[in-house]
Parts: sequence; C-alpha cells; structure tokens
Amino acid sequence: MIGRSWPASKLSIGASALWTGLHALDGVDLLYSGSQRVVQTGHAIDVRMGALKEWAGQRGARSLEAIVVHNRFAATHNVVYVDRFWDPGLQQFIAQPRTDQNFDHTNTWGAQLDYQIPLPTPGWRIGWVATVNRATHPKLPNYDITNVAVIPWDPGRSYAYQLGVGVSKVLGPATFGADAIYEPIRSYTWADAVQPTATLSGDTIAVGGKTIENRFRFSNALFRIGVGRDIHLEGSPNALAIQLGLMVRSINYQLQQTDNVELAQRALRTSWNEWTPTWGITVRFPDFELRYRGRVTEGAGRPGTQFVVGVRDLALASGTILAAPSGPLSLVNVNTSTHQISLSLPLH
Repeated sequence: MIGRSWPASKLSIGASALWTGLHALDGVDLLYSGSQRVVQTGHAIDVRMGALKEWAGQRGARSLEAIVVHNRFAATHNVVYVDRFWDPGLQQFIAQPRTDQNFDHTNTWGAQLDYQIPLPTPGWRIGWVATVNRATHPKLPNYDITNVAVIPWDPGRSYAYQLGVGVSKVLGPATFGADAIYEPIRSYTWADAVQPTATLSGDTIAVGGKTIENRFRFSNALFRIGVGRDIHLEGSPNALAIQLGLMVRSINYQLQQTDNVELAQRALRTSWNEWTPTWGITVRFPDFELRYRGRVTEGAGRPGTQFVVGVRDLALASGTILAAPSGPLSLVNVNTSTHQISLSLPLH
C-alpha cells in the first residue's frame, strides 16, 4: 500500500495491491456430487486506487471518496472420482480412480463513489454511496451437483450495482447510525456446444453455439442499524464502550432459462431473509485496549442432498459463479456465530 496527502488542499490519494494464494474455498466440494476428493489451487489479485477530497464548512467537513478496483480470480479444481466397472476376467467389480480438471476464472472491474455532508442539526451527517461492478467469466467449471443442470464450460458476464443512503448522529459519548442499500444484479451465462448438437426440431447447433442460456436478475436489499456508547468510569483512567447493532439482508432473484436443444424455457423466482444481530464491548486502559466483537447470522442455509421439509430452488455460487438449479434443493438451516477478541498495544 502507498499513499500521499496534501493537508493544505485536504486531498489524499492511495493505491494498494494484494495477492492471495488459494488452496481451499468453502462449499466447492458440494459442486461435484459423488467425488472422492477436490484438490484446489489458485490465486486472487486485487488492485485498488482511490482519492479522498474534503471541504471545510461551518457545520463540519464535506467529503467525496472515489475508488477504482480490478480483481482477477483464478482457481483450478482437480476432482477425483472413483469409477466402478465389471471385470469379466476377475469376475468382480473393480474400482478405478479418475481425475477431472476444472477451471474457475473471473475478472472484475469496479468503481465506487461515496459522498458525505453534515446536516443543519448539530451532530447529524448524511451520506450516499454508488457502486458499479462488471465481471466476466472466461472459464467456469463443469459442475456435477445433484438437481443442478450440468452446463459444460459455460462463460458469462455479470453486472452488479449498489445504491445506498445512511445517516449518523453523534451526541457526546453516544453514536447512532443507520443505512439502507439496494443491490440490483444482472447475470448472463450460457453453455457452448462442444460438438454439433441436434435440437428437438431437427436443426443443428454448430460448435460454439449456445445450447443453454441463463439470465439471473437479483434484487437484493440491506438494512443496518447500530448504536454505541462510551462510558467513563468515575475516579478511574479506564473507559468502557458498548456497541449494539442489527443487519437484515433480503435476497430475491429470478431465473429465466432457455434450453435451445430441447426448445424449452423455465422461470424461477426465489427469496429469503437473513438476520444478523451484533454486539461488542471495548475496555480502554491507559496502556492498552481490549475489544470483544460478536455476531450471529440466522436465516442462511447450506445446500444439501437429503430431503428436508421446506426445500427451495437455489442458485449456488462458487466465488462469483452461478450454477442454475434444475429442481428443488434441500437447504439445511445454519446459524453462524462469530466471536472476535483483540488486544491493541501502543508501539511507542
């Protein structure tokens, strides 16, 4: 990371580059039904450039922040299967391992603008955020998952947007904040014919033609609210801070799938809500600071193959890849709890 600031003009610019080695991503094993082992290798590169400009005013400073992002994700999945066949010489079934190699590549460009201004009422601020992302998928794996259509080497592209507004209030030792964000997403993927393919009407799809087309339309929403309070202990140099918050995420998507081989179309609509209460305690001593953060996410689920009452059609994702379901998938309810304890010490 590198940056430079000009205090006189209240302007700051910065840039960062991050390389990450990848050897295991959660949920990838679920994309290959019946496999014995999935060996994952890959990397992700993230490059960002940003600028921050502030303007002084009678009620406080206004600020405008702009960021440009480029991310490249590349992973290889070596999937090991065990095929069983009848050996007439030995008069028994023989197990023979087989390894399939799949590639998962996504390139993303994005930009974000964040603008904040103080309100006439003392202590209040309001801000807006706008984000746009474009992702291309030059290589997608040959998923083999139960109840999901196997789509060989389907490329695609996605566009994701974010529009949000938030307010905050600082009154002495107390802080309040709330924001609401709308996230529309459009994704288009298709399957390329690896050989001339006959259609139901007798026509032929040439090599490279589209056999299946998937169009996803997401309409997600996010609402967050939180409060914090600093408590100064009388007669002691120590201080205590308490934070409480709640995040609600609504996920709603439509799938329009066209099968150019069977000359069929399918429409799907799915939605659910996720709730995440959060809490935290901070204890500040003269020579160090101790923090605790906790949260619980409810309403999410992990896809499975067993029968569960209340199944729903679900689009599965690995990284930024969507796999279109061909029927209901069981979704096992999962509550995720996260606890974090941190200790901060001064170096001077």
